[in-house]
Order: sequence, then structure tokens, then C-alpha cells
Amino acid sequence: FLSSIVNNIHDSSVAYPDDGNDEGQILQRQLKMAARLIAAAPELGHARQVIMVQMNAYDTHDNQDRILPGLLRSLFTNLEAFQRDLEYRGLDNRVVTFSQSDFGRTPTINANGTDHGWGGHNFMMGTPVSGGQIVGEVPEFGVETNKMLYNLSIPDFSVEQYASNVAKWFGLSNSQISEVFPNLYRFDDVNFGLLASDPA
Repeated sequence: FLSSIVNNIHDSSVAYPDDGNDEGQILQRQLKMAARLIAAAPELGHARQVIMVQMNAYDTHDNQDRILPGLLRSLFTNLEAFQRDLEYRGLDNRVVTFSQSDFGRTPTINANGTDHGWGGHNFMMGTPVSGGQIVGEVPEFGVETNKMLYNLSIPDFSVEQYASNVAKWFGLSNSQISEVFPNLYRFDDVNFGLLASDPA
């Protein structure tokens, strides 16, 4: 059923980058399929969708200066093409793209580059997003700051606070958000001010 519907929805004429980055090309295929699944939502009977894509190879250690710039360039040029794809299809008003990761990096090195850390940066993008903002503070680079515990960056916000902002836009009530994020009560309820109140 799913394949028969999605197969009738083709890639748009929007050009995605051909940058030769293997991880970027894997992400690109996922983003193109995501756009087709979003376009198929009415026929599939989906009032809401959560589509996860992933891009690997960020555990760069002492290759960071050689690998990370190419990964980030490929990530953001593909995301830019995905946004144009949604705009071309007239779907951009009801899509928010956001990142999440299971770890940050430390500013100090171990025997083979930087180590796994706590805090990190995430982003939201899309037509419903009030962009051009930084929520929280960019930490000072160094280990002798009040934003560090030993060599670990202390996050300004929890995963629950970040995700609950997306959940509100998605249409969940406060009680539903509490069910989905049972640890949210441990943190302040902060409206990041990045998203419209409801999806289009």
C-alpha cells in the first residue's frame, strides 16, 4: 500500500548537491524520500508525520579538521535543497526540520582527538520557524568557565525542553507533552519563541 502510493509521487525538479560526500549522498536519498512521504500524507491518511533521517561519521576524533568541514557543508547544502523541494511542492508551511544528537564534544583532547561530551548545538529550520535566533548562550571556549564541569560543557537546556517546543507546534496538549516527556517537570517550561503555535 505505502509503496504503491509513494511510487506515484516523483522527485521534484529541485537540484540537490552533487558534492561527492558519501554520507551526504546517503542523507540526500533519505531527504528525497521524506519529501515524497510528506507529499503523500493526505493519500496515506496522515494528519501528522514524524520522519527521521540520519547522517553519520561525526565521531571524527583527531580527523576533525579534515572531515568535519566537508560533513557540515554537505549537511547544510542538502538541507537547503530539501527546503526548496518542500517549497516547490507547496508543503513548506507544515514542515519543521530539526536536529538532535546523542552527544556533543569536549574542548579537550584524549589520546585520539576530542572526547564525547554533554552539551552540543541543535537547529530548527523551515517556513514555520522564526529563524535567525540563538537560544541559550554560545559557551566560551575553554575549561575554566562556569559552563564547564571538568571538561564537559553544561547544556543550557534539556532534551525535554527542546523537544517539548517541537511537540507544542506539533499540536500536543500540555498533558500529552507530559506523558511523552515524563521528566519535563524537572525543568522550567521555556517557550523558545521559534515556532508558530500550530502546524498549518
